[in-house]
Amino acid sequence: MEASGEAFAAAEKAALRLVARAEQSQSGLIQKLRARGWSAAVARGAVARLAESGLVDDGRFARLWASARLLRKTISPRDLITQLQSRGLDRQTAKEAVQEAVAAYGEEKLAAAYRDATAKNETPAGLRAKLRGAGFSPDTLDALFEG
Repeated sequence: MEASGEAFAAAEKAALRLVARAEQSQSGLIQKLRARGWSAAVARGAVARLAESGLVDDGRFARLWASARLLRKTISPRDLITQLQSRGLDRQTAKEAVQEAVAAYGEEKLAAAYRDATAKNETPAGLRAKLRGAGFSPDTLDALFEG
């Protein structure tokens, strides 16, 4: 579709319908508009306007997505960051969102669940290294392995 004012308005309307159904990331929304036939320029322009108005916010999307994921599945902070990046979010936004979500969930609770789900006859030192590599903080690991 062409990049006229009418095209931008129509693409913005289509994007608003998607946003009304569920929180969206900018890159995800652009991909959805592109799949519906809008040019890259029109899709980016429509999404930029929605982002300027606060209707589309990558940070908010990332926080909500990470929180929902933690409630459904035992997953490491590092894997959450990687999955958010694969959805088009920048590393810093993903990292901040995951830190917030993990803090709200309880990092020690998540680390214990992750340990229990992934422990395979590992030594305590090996398990601790595995959890550290998965993105859990040293303080959380100290608390988890004290008891």
